[in-house]
Amino acid sequence: MLINVPEFLNIPEKLLPLITEFNNYRYFMIEGGRGGGKTYGVARLLTYIADKETVRIVCGREVQNTIDESVYTVFKDLMLEYDLPYDVLSNEIRHLGKESNINFKGFREQGRAGIKGLEGCSILWIDEAQSITKNTLDIIIPTIRKQKAKIFFTMNRWKKNDPVYQQFKDRDDCLHIKINYTDNPFCSQALIHEAEESKKNGEDGDYRHIWLGEPVEEIDNYLFSIKELEETKNVEFMYNEASYGYRIGAFDIARMGSDRSAFVVIEQKGPQHWEEIYTEIWKKKDLAHTTGRIIDRVAKFKLDITAIDSDGMGAGPADIVDFFNHTPKSIVEFRAGYASPDDLNITTGQKRLTRRYSNLKSWAWWQVKDMMENNCLRLNTKVILTDLETIMYDFKPNGERFIISKDDIRSKEKMRSMGISSPDSGDALMMAVSEIRNIKQIYDKETNTLPKYSQMDSDLEQELPNYARTS
Repeated sequence: MLINVPEFLNIPEKLLPLITEFNNYRYFMIEGGRGGGKTYGVARLLTYIADKETVRIVCGREVQNTIDESVYTVFKDLMLEYDLPYDVLSNEIRHLGKESNINFKGFREQGRAGIKGLEGCSILWIDEAQSITKNTLDIIIPTIRKQKAKIFFTMNRWKKNDPVYQQFKDRDDCLHIKINYTDNPFCSQALIHEAEESKKNGEDGDYRHIWLGEPVEEIDNYLFSIKELEETKNVEFMYNEASYGYRIGAFDIARMGSDRSAFVVIEQKGPQHWEEIYTEIWKKKDLAHTTGRIIDRVAKFKLDITAIDSDGMGAGPADIVDFFNHTPKSIVEFRAGYASPDDLNITTGQKRLTRRYSNLKSWAWWQVKDMMENNCLRLNTKVILTDLETIMYDFKPNGERFIISKDDIRSKEKMRSMGISSPDSGDALMMAVSEIRNIKQIYDKETNTLPKYSQMDSDLEQELPNYARTS
């Protein structure tokens, strides 16, 4: 981007839209790791504006016990370095000619009354915005009432859905920029050296969070990364879909409390490629209703395999459906605690000496992850993606991988923060994926492109099932 700017506004090219698009947005969200220049970039821009126009700028944080915890020092250093006409006081900075002023607030310390004092603010800059709570945000935003007021957020996110990020990432009136030290030509060699040293330290996550601005929760022990969850929505299939069409459905049955029952259907789109085509959730009802719903859905979606959660309450519906459902299609019981398929050597039938996964459930969740990493699974429903954000894993001392129970304190806290009680639809997806191993792989062929299960007796006309037809 080639634009002429004063030397004072010499900021990384990636931040230049803060200048060129200033009048086109009300909100500006700049995120990234250390050394990206986001704090100094915003400070330079606001200092320049205050020198040209009479504005009231407020710089705030969720917590600010002393002025030194704010961006006060950044402004002070700029004004001393460039000998700018500002009066730098102990808790405020005033322009000597334009009557502009820059104030510093800690929202939690000053409380609701202090936040409401922002009404006359021209520009609000919230640094360390990843720490802003939803309650604070709900008070701040309606308080900034000036028609042309601007609000800046600078942050290095802790969570994927920090309140600021969640509220502004998709808004048309918010300019969103992510910048790291690799995008900043003004980053000092000392900082670059520190970043590269951190990069050498292995998989502790410090480098990716501190220097690349990735949320901590993504690099902790959450099974699915933000990138994987975003990319799975856009997976494309390059196969002749008429050659496939197997359908697997799975039911996660509510047991107690605020659990929900969930039903998920996945359909084969290629040799190893599947798509989630239907998801529904219902609140816990009596056993008769759940059983009836299972029978109806199996028939309606013409499922080739149906997996039913058979731990606890799920066992009843599984037995009833298996008895009443007069269909050649397979209905299987999913037992989370059963041994992983990797536990047995498929050639010798002998149990392996070392186990990679503690049980079937853990193995199945890693199958979901492997499919996502290899662009073999497309997910379309938001509730499933939300559930997948809560799945956590750990290792046993012997190296076994296991999925942390939803009753674990960390899992409960995560789900509570996201407004869900249990990853029910996610569990249903996991059970469906676990049955892919029982589907014989098929491949596109120039002749006889029908999947094997759709082939009739040789003396009958072959007919593709309705649900596998292409429009």
